[in-house]
Amino acid sequence: MSHANNGTQSAQLEDQSRKSTSKLEQMMQRLVGPIHVDGVSAPGRLTFTYLDGWPTYHPLDGLAYRASDGSQTQLVVTTRPLLEAWLRLESEAQGRQGKPLHMRENTIEALSDEILYSGALNNDAAAEKFAELPVKSHMSNSIAKVILFEQGQDEVAPNPPDQLGAAVMQGGRVYILVQPVNVAAIPVCKTLYERKQASELIFERCYGRELPKQAGYARLIQQAQALVDRVHRE
Repeated sequence: MSHANNGTQSAQLEDQSRKSTSKLEQMMQRLVGPIHVDGVSAPGRLTFTYLDGWPTYHPLDGLAYRASDGSQTQLVVTTRPLLEAWLRLESEAQGRQGKPLHMRENTIEALSDEILYSGALNNDAAAEKFAELPVKSHMSNSIAKVILFEQGQDEVAPNPPDQLGAAVMQGGRVYILVQPVNVAAIPVCKTLYERKQASELIFERCYGRELPKQAGYARLIQQAQALVDRVHRE
């Protein structure tokens, strides 16, 4: 009898959770509103599927969209107030762990911070930033930042980065786009790390410093700019 009661209670809790999540998703869709981004399909879905018990990172509140053009591009859209609230939460969490608050309380600077992508992708893997790439937003009153990064639960060195992340703030919205990228290893940085003469952080900084000297850098900048240009005015 107790097993039957437990099963009934569990089913009721799951049903309540689904209804709460659905209601929250509808609220978020109204809050974010219609978007204009090339190659993604609407409507967006909540960036999380459960309401408590985050393993490592607090997910960034917003909507996630799937690519409709056959690419592997991911898009998360949130609002500036939600981003600012999330940054405060993350800063407090990092502070309790004895980690420096760094730039995470500054909304503009946070657009090029790796922690933004850890929260936006919400897959229990840390984003490790290698470099920031120069881009421009074609929209007035907007800011665009692009970083080159890799995700991993352990050290990512000596592997090269494999993701482009673009954050575009326009009006009251923040668009975060992520796209796979193929870039070559930089031998001098890889050798430095493999000889135990550099930490992972120094390896990443070496890669960022040497990157503009590489043959494929211009093509990489073009890909980064194209990612930013997918976002259109509200």
